Amino acid sequence: MTFEEVYSDSCSEDNCDLQVFDEKSNDPWIISEMWNDIQTIEEETLVITSWWPETATLILQGMYGSASDKKIAIGAFMKIFEFTPVYVDPLTFSPEMYKFHNLYNQKLKIHEEHLTMLKNEWCKLLRECAQKCKDIDIEKNHEIQRLKYKANEIYMKMKQQKQTHVHIIKEEYEKTMNEIRKEYNFKMKLVKSAYHYKTPNDYLQEIQKINQEINDLLTSTSYTTIKQLDEQYKQECNNLQYKIGLQLQDECQQHWMNSLL
Repeated sequence: MTFEEVYSDSCSEDNCDLQVFDEKSNDPWIISEMWNDIQTIEEETLVITSWWPETATLILQGMYGSASDKKIAIGAFMKIFEFTPVYVDPLTFSPEMYKFHNLYNQKLKIHEEHLTMLKNEWCKLLRECAQKCKDIDIEKNHEIQRLKYKANEIYMKMKQQKQTHVHIIKEEYEKTMNEIRKEYNFKMKLVKSAYHYKTPNDYLQEIQKINQEINDLLTSTSYTTIKQLDEQYKQECNNLQYKIGLQLQDECQQHWMNSLL
């Protein structure tokens, strides 16, 4: 006789203490509390860490550039207004939670240091480039004004002398104007080409080490224990991006907005 046969003969549904559970059962009591709660902490890259270097590069290209380059740079920078703050609920921690809390704080600090460095490096670069391009633009406009003055002076003399070759002045004026613009546009491109910055990613290794510590601690507890803390950390990361975004808006208004208009 098989076990199933013995089992069915010896107990009924009402008085049997032994129960066999199926992993696919819908019974809420099943091992879901244990097995479905297993979760590994993995880091999500903050959007601003890739968005800002890419946008800063477009701003660099757009400074005193063509209308299309300026439009592209402004369009990319507008994404900054998508970073909005969220309210973070304060949490009360049990003694065993403080170790997790300290690890999450370490991660947040690493993110803040990296984003601040990233913001400062690119802002410094953009400020310097904007000033040099502005100086070149002023010099170009000065040359254009000199050309206009000289062309107008020659035109007035020829007009007084009733000469009929005025069209020659116009042709030479347009030719010289194009040469001036080409020369100074080349100077600006040359200046911009000297500005670049390679974003370091070594901070991610530090984050991964901390995540490993968290995951090691989770082997003796459940994710539910730190779920609220994990969600709070993500909210804090969101607010960190918003904070950096505000600083970038101020930087734009003070130092390089005019170069894109």
